[in-house]
Amino acid sequence: MKKGFTLIELLVVVLIIGILAAVAMPQYQTALLKSRLGSAIPIADAIKLGAEMDFAENRHLTDSTADLPIAPPASCGRDSGGMVVCPNVYLDLSTTGTTYDVLVLVPNRATAEVGYRVWLNVPPNETSHRAGQRECWAVNGNVRAAAVCKSLSGRSAKSGNVTYDKNWDVYVM
Repeated sequence: MKKGFTLIELLVVVLIIGILAAVAMPQYQTALLKSRLGSAIPIADAIKLGAEMDFAENRHLTDSTADLPIAPPASCGRDSGGMVVCPNVYLDLSTTGTTYDVLVLVPNRATAEVGYRVWLNVPPNETSHRAGQRECWAVNGNVRAAAVCKSLSGRSAKSGNVTYDKNWDVYVM
């Protein structure tokens, strides 16, 4: 008698492995997105703190991270304009008009699925009620990004919407 597997048995095993992979892949992609955003949050918080320290010393706000009393993390560098540039992360320090915040988009500005925004604690203005507020942004309609924001914010419902190159759902943290 011959020992071995039949073609049907092998096909069933391949089918089961395919089903398991199909179930696990979206969870893996969500975990990867959450990990990338999680690693970008301390960078945004450091830039926020640097901008607040710069304001305390000079009584003015700057849009350039080159003027801040911080050094970029080891994995990051600075571009020709002095802005902090990190792999898989877009950073925007905005201190113009009535917007005083640090925004991080993952993986970059063009293909971002998820973001993190923290408002600066700076002089009173129209947005002073948001000082220190943290937000998680998910591209409108992106289920994976919404899952990341829901897990980080602890909120099951979005807090609002914003437009920044795309339409984003906002979850206040």
